[in-house]
Amino acid sequence: MSAPAPDIHRDLQDLRSRTLRLGGRVEDMVVRATRAMVQRDGRLAEETMTLEPEVDRMAAAIDTDCVRLMDRWRPGGAELRALTFTLKTLPHLARIGALASAVCDKARSLAGDGVTDPAVDLSDMGALVSEMLGNAIDAFVNQDAAAAAAVVERDDALDEQYDRVKLARMRDAQSAEDTAELLRAIHTLMVAKHLERMGDHATEIAEKVLDLYDARPDAPTGRYASG
Repeated sequence: MSAPAPDIHRDLQDLRSRTLRLGGRVEDMVVRATRAMVQRDGRLAEETMTLEPEVDRMAAAIDTDCVRLMDRWRPGGAELRALTFTLKTLPHLARIGALASAVCDKARSLAGDGVTDPAVDLSDMGALVSEMLGNAIDAFVNQDAAAAAAVVERDDALDEQYDRVKLARMRDAQSAEDTAELLRAIHTLMVAKHLERMGDHATEIAEKVLDLYDARPDAPTGRYASG
């Protein structure tokens, strides 16, 4: 039986599937990193950090194949836009993975201190970031501009959560009675900033989806249309 003839649409579908898997792996890192920080789980932090090289390898392989397909097919129109979107999205996914590792590094530093964090719980921030990232990737795969717009709109909610954490932790740092309390405040503040930056990257992915389908909310029709 002969092999199927080369087909750019089949190649693009393969890239979409691989990008979806990459996004899922990065999203998993965010969930793990947040849990490691909240629960002061040093082992989970270590395990999660080992995933970063895999994320980098996956992103590099997809990047290489995007360039290869551009050279092979010399595409235009929708196919070229899809390849370009993928190339622009990969650095954001890799950066989120790196930030998740940075969160794990802080979690590892605090592991075993026996202190919970009743004043500031980062769980909500981490959950929102992972949801935004997953929805942004799904919006691309499903060509869903409305879903991408919803991700962009949720960035304000994440910023509000970050502002609350920042204010609380700055107060904790100012009132710290020993070095351990000061370090906890500083590390938690840095983790909150990392999560806020992850949300920015997820938002930028969603904005690229809107650009890809020419579906900015300020379009003259006032509607999101994936033309």
